[in-house]
Amino acid sequence: MQSVDSEKIFLVISGKATISIMPEIEQLKQVDSIFIFCFKVEIYQYLLEKYDSIVGIYCERSSFIDSIKQNVELLQKQSNVFNYYNEHEEKATRDISKESAEFLWFQLFKDVLLRMSRNDRAKQELIEFCRQYYRGNQKEYNNIIEFEQSYQSDK
Repeated sequence: MQSVDSEKIFLVISGKATISIMPEIEQLKQVDSIFIFCFKVEIYQYLLEKYDSIVGIYCERSSFIDSIKQNVELLQKQSNVFNYYNEHEEKATRDISKESAEFLWFQLFKDVLLRMSRNDRAKQELIEFCRQYYRGNQKEYNNIIEFEQSYQSDK
């Protein structure tokens, strides 16, 4: 895994193996997502709080496969936006590609927020999405926790 430099790794491991190898795996930037497949989800539930790169813990094959598909699609969408800007050779485009992508994501995020219903379920969905998107980013994780504890909708 250490030899992979410019690609993202989705790692599927058993619950039992997770405990012994997570300290080594969490150091690797290449590992984007970790999926745990086991027989007893509740035994390993605490790992979700401990490691940001763990997407989920699954004991049912269908939900496990669906989660992997969703995460692959999300990663592809993120990659496609950045690849569009990287394909152009003009210097001006390359210089502003990061800012343009960030602006685009912000506009999409704002649009989604404005269209969401304002209830506790919507708040929880937003929090879960942000946790997935910003996993591994401690600063954003702290912002998410603050939002979760203090935000009140003005219905």
